[in-house]
Order: sequence, then C-alpha cells, then structure tokens
Amino acid sequence: MKTKVNDYLVKVINFLLPVTLSLILGAIAIIIAGQNPFEVYASIINSAFFNRTGFLNTLTFATPIMLTGIGVVLAFSGGVWNLGGEGQMLCGGFAAAYLGFTLTGLPAWLHIPICLIGGILGGMLFALIPAIMKAHFRINEMVTTLMLNYVAITLFLYLTNGPFAYSYQYSSTKPIEAAAILPAFIPKNNLTSGIIIALVVGIAAWVVMKKTKFGYEISALGKQQEFADAVGMRVSKKIIHLFLISGGIAGLAGAIEIMAIHHRFLPNFAEGLGWDGMLAAMLGGYTPLGTIVSSIVFGAFKFGGVSLQVKFGVPGEIIQIIQSSMILFLSVKFLKNKKLLFWKKKEEDIPEVQKVLEMEKF
Repeated sequence: MKTKVNDYLVKVINFLLPVTLSLILGAIAIIIAGQNPFEVYASIINSAFFNRTGFLNTLTFATPIMLTGIGVVLAFSGGVWNLGGEGQMLCGGFAAAYLGFTLTGLPAWLHIPICLIGGILGGMLFALIPAIMKAHFRINEMVTTLMLNYVAITLFLYLTNGPFAYSYQYSSTKPIEAAAILPAFIPKNNLTSGIIIALVVGIAAWVVMKKTKFGYEISALGKQQEFADAVGMRVSKKIIHLFLISGGIAGLAGAIEIMAIHHRFLPNFAEGLGWDGMLAAMLGGYTPLGTIVSSIVFGAFKFGGVSLQVKFGVPGEIIQIIQSSMILFLSVKFLKNKKLLFWKKKEEDIPEVQKVLEMEKF
C-alpha cells in the first residue's frame, strides 16, 4: 500500500514540476511583454475554468487533444511511438467530410455514426502503412509516422485545391450535410457530444490496459519485446493492432473536429493537434486518465491564448513558449525509480509476461 502511495506521489511531482517550471518561463516572457504574469495567469484560470462559456470552450479545445493523446498512450504502452497523429487526424477528418457531403437524405441518427465510423477507418488506414513497415520490415516507426504527416498535409492540400475544391477564397471541400453535424449542447457554443466520446474512449482505454488480457500483453510487449516474442505473443500482429487502434482514435478526433467545429474539410484544421496530444500524453505519465486531465489543462492554455491577445495584448505565442518548455522539462524525470517516502526494490518486468501466460490458462 505504501509503495503504491509513493508511486502516485512520484507521478504527481513529475506532473507538477514541469508545469511549474514552464509557467515560470512563461511568466518571464509575459514580463518582457510588459504585463503582470500574476494578472495574466489569474485571468486565464478564471476565464478557462470559472466562467461557464470559457469552461465550455476549454473542453472544446481539449477534445481533439484528449483523443490523440489517448492514441499515443495506447501505442506507447506497447513500445510503439506513433508520431503520426496529425496525418491520421487529416485522413479521419477527410473521410468524415466526404461521407458528410456525398451522402444525402439520411437522418441524423444514421448519418452521424456513419461519418464517425468513416473517420475511424480513415485514421486506421493511414496508420496501417507505418504499422506494416514496423511489424514486418522493422523500419523505425518514429521516422515513418513523422514523414507521413507531411505526405498527408500535401495530399489534402492538393485535394482541396483540385478535385474536391469548393471555394476559391480558401482551401476546403463542400460543407457537410446538416444531418452530419454534431449538435452543440448549448446554442452558440461549439461543445458537442465529442467530449463525451473522448471521455468514454479514455475510460475504455484505462479498462483495457488495466483489466484485460490484451492490456497485459501490450504492457509486456512494451517492456520485454524480445521475451514476449519468444513466448509466442505474435509481436508483429500486436504492433499492427496497436497502430490501428491508435490511428483509429486519431481519425475519430479528426472526424469530430470536422463535424463539430468546421462543418467542412480544411487541410490545416489539425495543425499542431497531433503534437499537443503527444505532449498531453507525456504530461499525463502515459496513462489514459492522466492524459484526460492534462488535455483539459492544454485546452485551457489554448483558450487562454486567445484571451491573452484580446484582453492584455500579449502575443499568443507565449502559450507556445510554455508548451515547448514543457517538452524540455518533461524529458527530465525528476523522480524516477526511487520512491518519495519509502524505498522498496522495484519488481522486474518479467511478471507482466507471466500474468499474460497465467491468463492463457483460462
């Protein structure tokens, strides 16, 4: 029990320290911009969490970050780095938009699920490319997923300026049908059932990772890949599964953004969201529930960036300074294996594999 308490305290400290240090750097930038950092941060917190409209906007900004972050968590738990969240979001968003404006006359209860499923399949299809390259050819997935983001950006720029161009003023497709739009919870606000979907996906990911045989398998895969392969876990197959799940969740995020916010496909709608999801996963300790919390924090930052410019005249790039410095501080594990209050020898990683083998008996 004491060991578990210490583990949680270590995670909390590794969460709070990067945030605190990043806010300090942000405060220095705010002072340089000629404003009081305490007033600026107080305004962000008040508008993002203690104002009804502001909190709804925070959740709206947090929704795609939450989903892409959870996709990163699932992949990382199996020892796989999926850096292709942005490209997978674009594919999912385009698939949802295409189904949204080509299918006509459908009721909303049917059209919305079709578009969401299309988004999931679009993300999975794009994730299948690096999955096969990693599983069967052992090509580094960090390189392939990162480069494929740029392939997706270029491809959809071409499509929205060529075969699917709708407006000559800016790159976009036709608007989706009204029946394919995710309705807002409150009029004149963009928060939709997308946040409910994101929370359900996060809880489901936690259950899968902690309570199922597949969760034990991917945990064992992430810690002892060679041993997992030796005991017959079909590592290549599991890697493909992880990529498909991670890519499908990112595609779902793209579909929700198109159906809830933009109502048409824009080739730049996912800009930076894949990286925000990865940063939220890092800050959340690569756990689904931690990622949900950190995503809401980043949603507040994003909404706060808008209010900074309007209310204080402070450049919105200060939010980027905070987020970028967070990556730097997150790369440092201030407390790693040693426990905060009590010390106990850490168990080896092999029992994770043994748990899987024991479950095979049932």
